[in-house]
Amino acid sequence: MSSSSSAHSRWEEEQPRRFSVPLPTTRPGTDYTDHVPALKLKCSHTHCAVKVDDAVFLYSLPDFVLQRTIRHPSGDRIYDLDLHNSLLAVVFRDGTLHIWDVSDGQRRSIIQVMIDAEIDYFRLRDIQFITVPSLEQARVSSRSSSKKDNRAPAEDLMLVSWIFFLTGHRCRVWRVPSLDEQDRAFNDTLKK
Repeated sequence: MSSSSSAHSRWEEEQPRRFSVPLPTTRPGTDYTDHVPALKLKCSHTHCAVKVDDAVFLYSLPDFVLQRTIRHPSGDRIYDLDLHNSLLAVVFRDGTLHIWDVSDGQRRSIIQVMIDAEIDYFRLRDIQFITVPSLEQARVSSRSSSKKDNRAPAEDLMLVSWIFFLTGHRCRVWRVPSLDEQDRAFNDTLKK
């Protein structure tokens, strides 16, 4: 009998913790609530990012307090997002990939990841995906002998994007440029 009770207590300890996150009930600028929003949830150790239609709601963990709301300045929809440690990557409908450091709210960079023809194609379909590999994955993929600079692998923050076409698929690996490599300066932060 004692073996079954100890097995039962281990089972209870291994159960996933459940939580709920308050989400907005209407689209920004509207009064209706009858649509089904497109949702996506990504969590790191310190934050939880929730994509609802054209906004990302960033919550702190473990208390789930809303920290910031992220939208494209022109209101473009979000295709996809990923969150790893303090790095938040968001692909918008205009073909740009925005990267923020959620620990301080500073935007690190904007990268144009789609050309005009791809953007037109994606205006009809939601099939762009982005991921931020872990540092371990980035180290493995950065051991290439064709590497031209002397940067340590841990310094190479990387992103992977997948684009699915009817005629073929495209996978791209991006090294996140540092702010001094940007062709334009960013003077904005994630707004609360």
